[in-house]
Amino acid sequence: MRRLLPILLLALFLVPVAGAVRPQAPGDGTLSVRNGEGDIRLLAVRGALVGRLGSGVIEVEVEASRGDSCDELPIFGETKTELRKRKSPVGTVALCVLRGAGIRFRLTGEQSSVHVNGKDIDLSVVGKGGVMLKGRGDGPDGSYSLNGAEYQSLPDSVDWLLLGSPAAAAAVARG
Repeated sequence: MRRLLPILLLALFLVPVAGAVRPQAPGDGTLSVRNGEGDIRLLAVRGALVGRLGSGVIEVEVEASRGDSCDELPIFGETKTELRKRKSPVGTVALCVLRGAGIRFRLTGEQSSVHVNGKDIDLSVVGKGGVMLKGRGDGPDGSYSLNGAEYQSLPDSVDWLLLGSPAAAAAVARG
């Protein structure tokens, strides 16, 4: 019995350590921005994006097949909407540009590009893809947490990051 107790204690210690050493399976990542002031771009994101913008601009790239309207986007608040179209290597893309105050938004599925620029940005993203962050750089500009890490100040210079595990983000980039 005396020998069994140290063996059981050792086993209880080794099992969690062994689990932590195994490689992370490809999966979704998270991004949380609190009281942000600056520029946030999401590229090739597959997942869900929910947020609020005190004042500023949101640009969402949508399929040109939606026609000449951005009305179907789930974006609410006092906004002025503009639709821009441009040619790309894969065809024509449409860009919905929404300017205003008190904007709330909820986007799900696959977004090729979402750009949020303004003040008082609260944002939650779950999915895979690329993220660009840049704070205003002239004082407190909010904080962010990527993939469950501790919150830190938005960077003063452009910082490109991966949402999700590196394998998951690479799979999104390959299409």
